[in-house]
Formats: sequence, C-alpha cells, structure tokens
Amino acid sequence: MVNFKKKFLSFYKNGNDLNHLSKKELIEKYTDLKKEHEELLAARRNETTATSFCNWSFVDFYFRDDFEEKFHEMVKDLPSQSKSYFKWLFLRILAVNYSGRNTLFLEDELRDQKVFTEFQKNNVSEGKVGDFKFKGEFNLHGFIDLKLTNDDKEFLKNKDIIDAGAFTGDTALPLSKITNKNVYAFEPFKESYNLLKGNIEANKLSNVCAVNKSLGDINGERTLYLSDDNFQGITSDANLRDYSEELKVEEVTVDQFVSENDLDVGLITIDVEGAEQNLLKGAMDTIKSQKPLLFISIYHNVADFFEIKPWIQSLDLGYEFEIVKEQPWTFVADTVLQCRPY
Repeated sequence: MVNFKKKFLSFYKNGNDLNHLSKKELIEKYTDLKKEHEELLAARRNETTATSFCNWSFVDFYFRDDFEEKFHEMVKDLPSQSKSYFKWLFLRILAVNYSGRNTLFLEDELRDQKVFTEFQKNNVSEGKVGDFKFKGEFNLHGFIDLKLTNDDKEFLKNKDIIDAGAFTGDTALPLSKITNKNVYAFEPFKESYNLLKGNIEANKLSNVCAVNKSLGDINGERTLYLSDDNFQGITSDANLRDYSEELKVEEVTVDQFVSENDLDVGLITIDVEGAEQNLLKGAMDTIKSQKPLLFISIYHNVADFFEIKPWIQSLDLGYEFEIVKEQPWTFVADTVLQCRPY
C-alpha cells in the first residue's frame, strides 16, 4: 500500500509551500492527493485484470508454421464485424506481450547495434568512412555489410550493377569492390548527385558511373517532391508525406538504360522512396531476360510491404526470397526484400 505521508511530504519538498495553509486546507490537500493516488492504483489494477490470459503462448502460436492456416480457419465465415473484432483482439494480445519487454528491438538488432556503434567509433572520421574518402551524409550498412552471400559475390564478379537511389554513394562505393564491371549509381536530387560524383572522384573509382536521373516507368520528365522535414525526403509520390518543394527531373526506365548501354545486369538495388513498383514495371524485360539479383526496399508503404514479393513470384522466374534489415536502429524502415534467381 502506498505511504501517503511520504507522498504528501514529497509534494511539499517539490516546491509547494504549505505553511500558509490552514489545518482544514491541509486536510483537503491530503485528501485530494490520496484520492488521486487511489485512482491511479485502481487504474493499474484494472489494467492488470485486463491483461489476464494475454500470455506469451499467443506469440508462440503466431510464429507457428501453420498460423496462417489456423487463423484463416478461425475467421472463415464470421460476420464482418466479428472478424474485425477478432483481429483487434489478437493484435492487442501481441501488443500487450511486446509492450512488456524492455525493448521492442529484436535480439539480432541489438547485436548489430553494437557492431554498428563499434564501426562508427573505429572507422568513421572527418572525410572518411571505412576505406573510403567520403563527404556528405551516409548510411552505414553498405560499409559494414552489403548482405551479399559468397554465391552472390561469385555471381556478380563480371556483372553490371544498378544502384537506384544512390544518395551520396554509401552503397555504390562498396559495391564497386564486388564487380569487375560497372556500378551505375542513379541519383536524381542534384545536391546528393554532386556529393556522389565527388566521392567517386575522391576515391578514383573508374567503375562507378553517376547518373543524374531517376529510374521509374517512364522515359521523360518526372516530378519529384522534396521535404525539408523528412530525412532523405525526396519521393515521386506526392501523397507519401508532406513536401515543401517540387523538382522536375529526367527519368528513364531500367529497360531503356540497359538496352542503350548493352548491360549485363547482375544486381539491382532499389530504394526510391515509395516508387519501387514503378521502377520494377520499367525493368520487366531486364528482369525476365537477365534475372538479376533484386534488393528492394519494401518499407515505404503497406502496398510495397505486402505486394512486391507476390508480384515477382507471379513472374515464375524461379526467384527465392529473403527478408533482411539493412540497419538495426529502426522497427520497419530499412526492410529489404532480397530476390535471388538461384
């Protein structure tokens, strides 16, 4: 039980002058604090009661291999309102279990956070990241782990690579060490493009080609939207987030660029701020004929999160799929779908 005398004294110690209060007023103040505390305790008791039976077994059940089948059987033929209610109940049970943890980060993310922090401490200095001279903002993952298997590296030795949404070169520069051919780094935003070019030149990388264009599903002019309030806030989708500036840029499809430059593409990395599906539509011929590795960001919107993988699978090209996180500091951002043709 709460010691109300201590509660009352702490109220005084926190700068509340009680000396001027009458005995009646002191009793009223004490009574108010006691009532407030009792209400808080009651709310906590209610919450404890409310979470009854919300145990970890539901989380274990969620991760069973047959969960989707069991869930479908449960909601099948339920009225629409009951189906929605059941989904909310289950979602709340999961939320109760995860909110009780010390952190919402997963074990591998916590481990990788230590790796990233150590790398930052020992390998990042003014004008340098890892083995590369570097200026401008950057993400660390490309310098630490490109998420390439040994088979990937062997496959890419003599293949061209397309980096869509190259930013300042934080992925393109490390990729230059993977292939004997070229990395084509597409960045439509002029400020990032200039930093990209400067970083390529500073490292004397003859096999990284900066391209000041966006990749998408048209060959021509595209309107992009820039937000000063969003990190790397450039997108072709005006509805994705608030924006402060419109930019006109030149866009090309992957198929057009590959055809014009006679490329043999082994990998396409795609992080184009919600325009991933447009880019894939403009790369259809290349995907079908050359079957490159595809590393696709799927976190910008719910449609990408759920629809890109089934769409590629529907092409029936023999791709196998894996979900990875490029960086360990976020809950859903930096989630990548890896598609391998072998």
